[in-house]
Amino acid sequence: MKQWTALAAAGVILAFGVSAQAATIDSETTPGGGTPTDGSTIGAYSLTVGGSSVTVSFSTDAPAPVTYEGEGTDGTDFFGTASGVDTELVGSGYEGQLGDFFLRVDLLFGTTQSLTIDLSTPVPLVSGELWDIDDNVIDEDMRVTAYDSGGGVLATLDTPAGFAGDGIPWAWSFDESAGIAKIVISKNGHINYPGLGVDNLVFDNPIPEPATLSLLAMGAIGLVAGRKRK
Repeated sequence: MKQWTALAAAGVILAFGVSAQAATIDSETTPGGGTPTDGSTIGAYSLTVGGSSVTVSFSTDAPAPVTYEGEGTDGTDFFGTASGVDTELVGSGYEGQLGDFFLRVDLLFGTTQSLTIDLSTPVPLVSGELWDIDDNVIDEDMRVTAYDSGGGVLATLDTPAGFAGDGIPWAWSFDESAGIAKIVISKNGHINYPGLGVDNLVFDNPIPEPATLSLLAMGAIGLVAGRKRK
């Protein structure tokens, strides 16, 4: 019995010690590996997540496409910023987290437009950041919704009431075993101009490393052998 208990405990430790094989889109490189240019349209990223190939694509029903936006005074501006000048400035202390680029979407006044992130292969874990990085201090509440491959809603997250990030990120994450095939980021109950910035998207499907699987298999063989000797 002691042998069984020890091996079982070892199996539990190994099972919880799996390695997460995640992929990140941090907006600092294009799908081809180059450096983005300010205002250029974003393409589809081919990622490897947990050993599987996943194509991540971006679309919007707004008139302007999803683009890369350079942080700082780069000569372009969010649609609908309060001052009408170039003010994509990250909050103090968050410069390293945002980096030089992020994904920009201009959602028009008085519409229900949204950003859609499609995954060719569903994964259970998806997270990211919303950056309210224009200079509007008006409430710009947003909603993030995760869908399965059949179009069913898996979960919904809302920014805090009265969200106006002033260049500070709001982090969101989903953990859905059914698999997330689509993320939609949309306005939530208001008609203001959200200068929507999205960054640091993470896609994950944790699987055991081969070495871990081998150790688990060896543990199982040991359990069987131990029982036979009894």
